[in-house]
Amino acid sequence: MPSKLRKLSAAFLLALLLETTCARAQAATTTWDGGGANTNWDTVANWSTDALPFTTDIVEFGSGFASGTTISLNGNRTADSLIINTASGFSITDSTLTLSTGNITRNDVAGTETDQTISSAIALGANGTWTIDGSGSLITTGVVSGEFTLAKAGAGTLTMNGNSANTFTGNTTVSAGTLAANADGALGATAKVTINAGGTVLLGSTGGDNRIGNTAEVALAGGTFNTGGYTETVGKMTLSADSTFDFGTGTSHFTYDGISSFGSSTLTILNWTGLNWGSGGTDQLLFSNSSFTAGSITSQVQFNIGGTLYNSIFLSAGANTLELVPVPEPATIFGASALVLVIGWRERKRAARLLRTLSRV
Repeated sequence: MPSKLRKLSAAFLLALLLETTCARAQAATTTWDGGGANTNWDTVANWSTDALPFTTDIVEFGSGFASGTTISLNGNRTADSLIINTASGFSITDSTLTLSTGNITRNDVAGTETDQTISSAIALGANGTWTIDGSGSLITTGVVSGEFTLAKAGAGTLTMNGNSANTFTGNTTVSAGTLAANADGALGATAKVTINAGGTVLLGSTGGDNRIGNTAEVALAGGTFNTGGYTETVGKMTLSADSTFDFGTGTSHFTYDGISSFGSSTLTILNWTGLNWGSGGTDQLLFSNSSFTAGSITSQVQFNIGGTLYNSIFLSAGANTLELVPVPEPATIFGASALVLVIGWRERKRAARLLRTLSRV
């Protein structure tokens, strides 16, 4: 073969290789169609291409579950990201699934979605966004790991269950929908939890009292923190937009530990049951090692009781700890004081009459 022809052939092959490499780098989508004889990830007939997904592929789960709905990784696997595009309930089990981009998308499809579960461990390969839409919940029960952040988007619910604490160490942000931290250590290693407008963090029932790490900052930036009626200790609170703190049902003693700040925003407290002008009630909002002072009154934290908003006062609740409780309106205080005076005057007159009667005996 002439030298010039060999060079042209080599150039053509190189161009073809680069084109193929670039195409793979753009992350093709491989869909589970459930056409195999079992539900193992490494059964090629389960995939739309009749070949295993490349580690750079986006893996999608649609409506093809002829081989079953309990999918076994059958060994550690890597994918670009994960898309759930079905209303059907299914689970991914055993081993570890590494997501190179860290991303999971659960779409809101026609019909009513049932719960879907990932019980395999999930390793984040980058800062991840989990966009969860639709009804039901995406449930994780395996350990979520990685030195990366996790952002919860989408109007649906992400539920973190499991017997072992998640170990991802980046910040957690909830910008829409609900993140239900059910397991002990669900957010145990994250350094900061930010709740933006439209987002809710809900403490669930299967965990202990350490669903969120004791030193993790909780930044309320327009969203809702719902204790679910459970007890928890976290790091400091920062309030950067009008937000909501909901005690839910049950008995909740919630402690912020650190130099908390309210900025110029307002925090509204819902479903609180406690003692007005007294500490130690059923529900307690506590601040330890803060810069607040006992006896100080603030209008930046308002208790919604029966539809009426009340300012709050810090009361001493032990060493380096203050409890925030509602303060009755001045008119209420004046009315109560007047009532006490009236009752005292009536009792004084009654006692005088009794003394006069006795003197005649």
